[in-house]
Amino acid sequence: MSENILQFGYTKEDFTSIRMNYIDIIHPEDVGKVRKKFKRSYNYGYKNISLQYRILTKSKNIRWVNGKTFVQFDEKGKPSHFLGIIVDITDQKMKEEKLQETLAIKDELESIINNSPAIVFQWKSECKLEEKWPVEFVSDNINRFGYTSDEFVTGKLQYGDIIYPDDLEHVQYELCKRREKGHNEFSQEYRIVTKSGKIRWVDERTFIQRDKDGNPISYQGIIVDITDRKHTENILHTEHDIALLLNTFDEPEVILNQALELTLDTGVVDCGCIHLADENNNLNLITSVGLSNDFVNSISYLGSNSILNRIIMTGQPFYKDYSEIPFKSDESAKNSEKLRAVALIPLVCSGEVLGALNLYSHLYDEIPSDVRTAIETIAAQLGGFIARMKNEVDIKDYLSFNKLIEPNTRNTEFYKRV
Repeated sequence: MSENILQFGYTKEDFTSIRMNYIDIIHPEDVGKVRKKFKRSYNYGYKNISLQYRILTKSKNIRWVNGKTFVQFDEKGKPSHFLGIIVDITDQKMKEEKLQETLAIKDELESIINNSPAIVFQWKSECKLEEKWPVEFVSDNINRFGYTSDEFVTGKLQYGDIIYPDDLEHVQYELCKRREKGHNEFSQEYRIVTKSGKIRWVDERTFIQRDKDGNPISYQGIIVDITDRKHTENILHTEHDIALLLNTFDEPEVILNQALELTLDTGVVDCGCIHLADENNNLNLITSVGLSNDFVNSISYLGSNSILNRIIMTGQPFYKDYSEIPFKSDESAKNSEKLRAVALIPLVCSGEVLGALNLYSHLYDEIPSDVRTAIETIAAQLGGFIARMKNEVDIKDYLSFNKLIEPNTRNTEFYKRV
């Protein structure tokens, strides 16, 4: 036994006098494990055996050691002695345990983040207006939008690549402005595009990290999906604005055009048109927003025998994928529009179909239930408005005049007159 056994409070005489055996200082909870592992390694013919375990010092403190045992043989090749070296590794063990605790906390935090609605980003700062924010870290719950964290951290995607193109310039400007003014924290709302092409609204809280000289080095961001909230806000504002609009004294066609534009502010639907029914239940286009001239011409007149007319005249809202809508017009006009979700909403009052509010989306495959409820409420408001206006000369004149125009020129002549 070497003299430096004193570091554990013992003397070498404690062992060489056989007052103690080495196994007496091994921690009681580790004795069985050490015996079992040592015996197994020895029986397998190992000539050096390494084990980590705890020992008790003379003052009963616990220390971790790495024990290495070398099997010594006599001249006949039989094992005769064990040469043992033990090294105190308590500090290393404490660091490992601390690291394990830290990793456990990190895993727990990541689990909490990945199961929460908040997505965490760290972006590299390029300190320029047009930057698109290379991603240094993103939490795994980015998969809520269809992406993987690897797509960003490997540089395949930058964060700016998923911001809705119409919003990107504003997001860049806001960040640049706050950065240059010395702000370290701010928030903004904007749209992103999911992997499947859907549009989602997010609220981003940004924290600007700076070096000792105050220069931005990175951005930390937390983004939360607020799409449902934005839809609700837009719907409430739109319904209120349309209620006010329908009580103004503008020309009916002006009111209907503004009502259509306000309806598109609810979100999801981004283009559409309004038809009014004449005395023979033919549907005549009154106004449109966001649709091409070719498409508008193709739907400007929906005769009472057309499939679309018959769908609308049922008086029930009709929601479908655009590809499933049976247009009588030429396929090129239909296909070139690249529409996705469609809503055909009859304008009804006292059981009579007075027209239709037809809405479309270039971005969504389906219109959510809250938006459906909103546009049906708006359609009911418009139905009441049209019923009130039926006795006014303007509406009667427009519809009767419309009947005198050949279908292929109906839309052009009508707009010239308006």
